[in-house]
Amino acid sequence: WAEALVGRSGGVASDVGRRRLRAAGFDGARRRSRYAVAWLLAMAPAVFCLAPALHSGAPPAAFSPAPPPPSSRSGASGSEGMQRRSATVGALLAGFALGSEAVAPLPASANIDGIPDLSNLRTGRERYVTKIVAGYNELKTAGTIEDEWLKKKMPKMSKAMDLWGALMRQDLAPDKIMRRCQKNAVAFEKAAKTKDYDATMKAFDAYLEGLPAMGRGGSGKIDFSNPLMPPPN
Repeated sequence: WAEALVGRSGGVASDVGRRRLRAAGFDGARRRSRYAVAWLLAMAPAVFCLAPALHSGAPPAAFSPAPPPPSSRSGASGSEGMQRRSATVGALLAGFALGSEAVAPLPASANIDGIPDLSNLRTGRERYVTKIVAGYNELKTAGTIEDEWLKKKMPKMSKAMDLWGALMRQDLAPDKIMRRCQKNAVAFEKAAKTKDYDATMKAFDAYLEGLPAMGRGGSGKIDFSNPLMPPPN
């Protein structure tokens, strides 16, 4: 009778223990589910705050992650841990948004593919007119077409003349002003390759004469004393 009682008591104890373990596992899963829901609720303000900023490039609005809802079973330490994790993730997202603004594309430089304007011509003077003036001054100083100038300076000069002539157009498409300037640049290059100094200087004068005094971006004329500025009126 005693052995039967002990065995029966042990079986009852085992059943009770298993039920307690299953209940504890169920409660743990339920607490984890509540933590997940609380985290999603805490991050919702961050997502709604950062989404417009990431889409438009504007600075994100300041926000404070909402603390998770209190739970009578989680305890004070679990609640504080959730708050710290929510604050950390929110700060990381805010830093990412600010970083995306910091590396936003800078304003593009003068676009020479559209209708040339004042900024296009200013950029063109820096890139092209300086080369034109440098090549001309060296040619004029020499008084003759030397092989060194013809090999190294003339190609850069004639290309700059062609590109500067392209900026003389008054529309998106090439027009007669642009074609005339580029035609004169080609004539200058051909004359220079013959090593005829007088013919080359004459072709260069024709190029200068064909540059418009006024256009959509201002004057196309060249001031040899200051290549970065149009000639004074």
